[in-house]
Amino acid sequence: AERARLAQLAQLRELGATADMVQVYAALQRLFVNTTEADMSFSLGRFFRVQFMGNVPASRKDREFVVRFQHHPHVSEVKREIELQVAGMLPKGTPVRFLPDSAGEDEVLAEPTAAFVKLTALRMVRRGPGGG
Repeated sequence: AERARLAQLAQLRELGATADMVQVYAALQRLFVNTTEADMSFSLGRFFRVQFMGNVPASRKDREFVVRFQHHPHVSEVKREIELQVAGMLPKGTPVRFLPDSAGEDEVLAEPTAAFVKLTALRMVRRGPGGG
């Protein structure tokens, strides 16, 4: 239902039909209000926070970002995908290591030739009206 409404909204936007767009937005809002946190999480996919440390390019060093998977992969699949992406940025043969969230700088310093990735599965949180 949501995709159909969004497609309808795009068509109305092209036509400049503002009054009809208001009705579609109201319908989308009703869909959102009646949607549970689990429904939202499933429809949006899985999100992971990724942080690079260690022997990585300067443009990535100590940077973090969020990556989204439209399906719901197992963490091992996510690690494989990220490892492939990271390996493409590094000199051939540079080891890629995944660190738990609790890992500190000692683990990174212990292996100075390796690239390290901290991977954190993120959870969808739905806030009420007003952000509370």
